[in-house]
Amino acid sequence: MTAVGDIRGTTTDRRAVIALLRRLRSGEGHANPLPVWEEMRALGDVVRAPW
Repeated sequence: MTAVGDIRGTTTDRRAVIALLRRLRSGEGHANPLPVWEEMRALGDVVRAPW
């Protein structure tokens, strides 16, 4: 159970998502965001939208 409800089938480690977001906000991510975006897309659906 999470703050937004029970999210079944979510296997992606949220720490991996946080690390990618940090990379995206870093100088590396600002200079060339495409590799970071590709890694994020490769993770698939991480958290379902509430709607």
